[in-house]
Amino acid sequence: MHFWWFWARKMLSRVVFPVPVVLELIVLSFVLQHFKRTRRAGRIVLWVAVALLVLLSLPICSNWAFARLERQCPPLTEARISDLLREDETATVNIAVAGSGFYLREGLAAAEGVVPDADLVHGLNEPFLLRLQEAGRIASLVERHGGRCRLLVASFSTASTAERQRAFAAYFSVFGIAPEDVVLIDGAFNSKREVERFGENGRRFVMVSSAAHMPRLMGFARRRGLDAIAAPAGYRCRPGNAVSSVDFIPSAEGLYNVRILTYELLGRLER
Repeated sequence: MHFWWFWARKMLSRVVFPVPVVLELIVLSFVLQHFKRTRRAGRIVLWVAVALLVLLSLPICSNWAFARLERQCPPLTEARISDLLREDETATVNIAVAGSGFYLREGLAAAEGVVPDADLVHGLNEPFLLRLQEAGRIASLVERHGGRCRLLVASFSTASTAERQRAFAAYFSVFGIAPEDVVLIDGAFNSKREVERFGENGRRFVMVSSAAHMPRLMGFARRRGLDAIAAPAGYRCRPGNAVSSVDFIPSAEGLYNVRILTYELLGRLER
């Protein structure tokens, strides 16, 4: 039931993204202009749709809000990692990585149909690679300071469990992490469920995700009494005070930023 409700909300949320809203207003304007009594209202709605499209596509309008969202959680520095290890020298540091896309590339399959472990990482999308890279950096620093760590990697994908486990183990082997220290968190189909599954492996953990996604995850963790330590990765926007002349030119980047902002704000409604 929760799974189907998740997908229903996922589909419904699409109608409030920038481009669908503009298209909905345009369709409404054509309908209103079809009738003589509402023709003037239809023209007004059309102009509102055009103005909204221009406004939302201006990076100057979205970058400030997006940058504030991304910078709510400071990066996890080496000094902070060292402090964590001093607080409990015997503890194993759980590094939890929020999932993203994993789609195995068919063109990589060998003649016998078995993909080498080292090539499986090509199934990871860009946001996931950035998150895994940050997790690997943190794991390396933990071990450099004499600590022990375990990687908890969330993944919900059509690829088999074995393939994903092999892919993550192969990726982290570059950072000197043993395969047995890489744990696949399977079946967590949304962010809330991911945080709950991370908490099942220990109340305290380092949580790695995209910078814009991190505030929502931290909110889920706080409401569940978990001691999550934010480790944001993958910043999209410059700081809010770094304004460029191109920020005043409408672009698809502005619309994309508003889309992510809308997605994250809707996600915060979930408890």
